[in-house]
Amino acid sequence: YQRRVHGKGVCHSIKMDNSIVVRRDYLQYASKYQRYLKQNRKVSAHCSPAFTPKVGDEVVIGECRPLSKTIHFNVVALNKRGIDTTLATLGKKFAK
Repeated sequence: YQRRVHGKGVCHSIKMDNSIVVRRDYLQYASKYQRYLKQNRKVSAHCSPAFTPKVGDEVVIGECRPLSKTIHFNVVALNKRGIDTTLATLGKKFAK
């Protein structure tokens, strides 16, 4: 059994000890409307002390054994971003 890399996401919260919340955005096709809908899923991931992510950084997470009730992923890589990293900028962006 080989564990796979789950995917990329944006660091959404760093309030836990050695764990972060990663927001994964994706598009889901709605056949009724024949369009793609923007959706997101928040995943808790264990973050080694070797990584120091900030809110808004892009992270790569991989599957691992269950570490707790909600943590089943590990941070594999960290890509820093040079953007404004306030929580207000991470929300959904829709034109008015």
